Amino acid sequence: MTGRPLDPGKRIVCNTASHRGRKIAVSPQNSLLSHLCYGRIIFDGKVSRVAFDNGNQETALICTRREGHGT
Repeated sequence: MTGRPLDPGKRIVCNTASHRGRKIAVSPQNSLLSHLCYGRIIFDGKVSRVAFDNGNQETALICTRREGHGT
């Protein structure tokens, strides 16, 4: 624990599903996290593919689907 004060604007990140395609929602620049980034890739009828370079960042991919959407 660093003892630095918690900035209320950096504790909760809302609307991470409001953007289609790839979007980084949480990073050291907008949160209290020092090393972790969180992003989402949302596909729909208009966005069906994305490509990106993650540099040297470790990446985990979790695939989900909203009920009633897709097969």
